[in-house]
Amino acid sequence: MPLQARARSKERDDVLPPAAHPAPSASRFWPKLGLLLAGGMLLGALAGGMLGWTLQRAERQRAAGELAELYFARAGEIGAEIVATLQRMNAAPPPRCGEADLAELRRMMISSRFLKSAGRLEQGHLVCSATLGLLARPVPLPKADFVTRYGRSLRLDAEIPGIPGSVGLIFAEGGSAVVISPQAFSALVDPRLEHMVVVTNGSQRLRFFGSLPAEAMPQGPLVDGRPVQVDGQRFELRCSANRTGCMLARFRDPATPFASPVVLGFTTLGLLAGAGAGFGASAAIARRQALAQRLRMALRAGRPTLAYQPILRLSDRRMVGAEALIRWQEGGIAIPPDLFIAAAEEAGLIGDVSVYVLHKVLAEMAETLRARPGFQVTVNISVQDLLDPGFAGHVASALALHQVAPRSIGFELTERSTAQRHDIAAGIARLRAAGHRLYIDDFGTGYSSLAYLAELQVDAIKLDRAFTRLAARTDHAAAVLGPIASLAHSLQLGLVVEGVEEEAEADFFARLAPCALAQGWLTGRPMPAADLLARLPDEAEAAA
Repeated sequence: MPLQARARSKERDDVLPPAAHPAPSASRFWPKLGLLLAGGMLLGALAGGMLGWTLQRAERQRAAGELAELYFARAGEIGAEIVATLQRMNAAPPPRCGEADLAELRRMMISSRFLKSAGRLEQGHLVCSATLGLLARPVPLPKADFVTRYGRSLRLDAEIPGIPGSVGLIFAEGGSAVVISPQAFSALVDPRLEHMVVVTNGSQRLRFFGSLPAEAMPQGPLVDGRPVQVDGQRFELRCSANRTGCMLARFRDPATPFASPVVLGFTTLGLLAGAGAGFGASAAIARRQALAQRLRMALRAGRPTLAYQPILRLSDRRMVGAEALIRWQEGGIAIPPDLFIAAAEEAGLIGDVSVYVLHKVLAEMAETLRARPGFQVTVNISVQDLLDPGFAGHVASALALHQVAPRSIGFELTERSTAQRHDIAAGIARLRAAGHRLYIDDFGTGYSSLAYLAELQVDAIKLDRAFTRLAARTDHAAAVLGPIASLAHSLQLGLVVEGVEEEAEADFFARLAPCALAQGWLTGRPMPAADLLARLPDEAEAAA
């Protein structure tokens, strides 16, 4: 028993006669009191937590329904453009697939916000398209997954003709077809939702896309506004105006109930000793270090490193630049960049990653960049960086500190969202005005279209490696890659070919686009700055 408790017991023994209090000793009283207090605190916490959880669940259900309604409002814009484009294509006068017709298809693509390609059909076979031109042999389209009552067919996750490994949504009507990237629709969904979008036509029902597998599709009637149960979980249900599409949506469960401020607040109110409970919850959360939290600490400690992949000019195979790639090891184990970059994006840390890479590039390469004005290092940035009005100013300050010219640092962007496009274009314009070159990374996959290039006004495109593999297929390579090279040339865009692994690929692109640059294992695997600098020719040779 604590010394203070013993002293108090002794005072009572001095005041009261022995018969005034019974035998129970303080050594048994205090543990019971502690149990009673702990039990009361636990009951209060449970009652408050249950109330907070109930209120939070109702709010999350309401918000999930609103986000599903917002999806259909945005998706309606894409659907309207698809219908309008198909009608315009079908109304075009013959002849089809001639130079004038192909030029008109390309104009449609440039003016489109969502379309990746458009083409002409004959008996279900693609005969020409805006990106491939006139095909030597018609290519059959896969069987339609869905046909609407208006005769418009839809093919889900279909391989885009002429581009192996690249899939899209193909809408066809009459003798016309358009290709939409799957990300054009999925990017409209709030990432906090578990969801599934289904399309219906009479008794036919198909999974359009979503985080839920097709096996989770409910079998009963889908009624707008009426929740459905999937694996014991309640999903809000919202349908489009014409009831051809419906979305099941619910917020993902938090890792812990205390992640919600509502639940945490009511739990704290339920505790008579709220400070103690709050400290315990905080300690529990602190012990559970998520990947994003560990990344934040690693960035502060300067532990992630950079690897540089050389970029060569195809005409003379001279190294003219490199791409800076972030690498992170923890406990001797390399963490895949795709994994921690995705975690950084979800946690709002991606801007910190971009700034970290920029400063580390300048710390490692500033002397070389000052001595070699023609050499450029590219840094990957995010949409959040472009939407930040202060990002360009921060970049300018960092370059001024290291006395590096803006032309020595380029920026690469992979954008798969249709939102805030004007703000993104403004962010690109700020960086270009400062003297930086802007690149669209992974062009040709995901959400990228001709309208994307026309609106954002970038300097160059980086051709995805899926196209590079076509170079070895002589029967399709020129038909697919020729129009892309011509497009880049007509829009006055530079071309960087990614994933170049063989001399035959480099030779093919050198003939196709003599001014193109190349990046891949043939040019060199990602390496530390010291190894990259060792591969650079001396300054006299570089000047020559």
